[in-house]
Amino acid sequence: MADPVSQLRILGRDLANSQMTRLPKDMTKVCFICVNSFRSFRQNIGITPIGDAVSMAKCLKYFEYDIFYVANPHAKFFLNFLDYFFQNTTEHLVVYYVGQGTTLEDLDTTTKREAYDAFTFDDGKILDCQMAEHIAMNKNPESVLTLITDTCRPNTCWSLISDTVDGVQLPPRVISL
Repeated sequence: MADPVSQLRILGRDLANSQMTRLPKDMTKVCFICVNSFRSFRQNIGITPIGDAVSMAKCLKYFEYDIFYVANPHAKFFLNFLDYFFQNTTEHLVVYYVGQGTTLEDLDTTTKREAYDAFTFDDGKILDCQMAEHIAMNKNPESVLTLITDTCRPNTCWSLISDTVDGVQLPPRVISL
């Protein structure tokens, strides 16, 4: 049996060394996976997220989704590809983040905002308000967007309980799990 990293490579396309100009346009069904096991010793959560990513990839591959993934990316790298898939998926985009989430207690912030939820990357965090802006500005209005989070924290930046986040109106057809 192949190791999880090899299985993920077989099931999907690793975007680590890919240029967006070489990706297909007008894709119908896409699964974009961000697997974040972290490289730093302090945050490393082992191989479990990769195994979970393989399971999701197998499931959606069965339903004929094109699978793309990034492993331990920088936050900006992830957002750039995320925006690309938001814009270029015409029917259904499933975005699966597996890794570590963060809540207000974990963030050293002096802002008066009630709550923050975020995804954690080795080089920083992406807050829920930032994610809402990316969705609002880039999501294809005709597609369905399913956001799936698999973290050890109860809330993440896809815990979208309203159609607005920090004043940003989310587009229709967005599902968050």
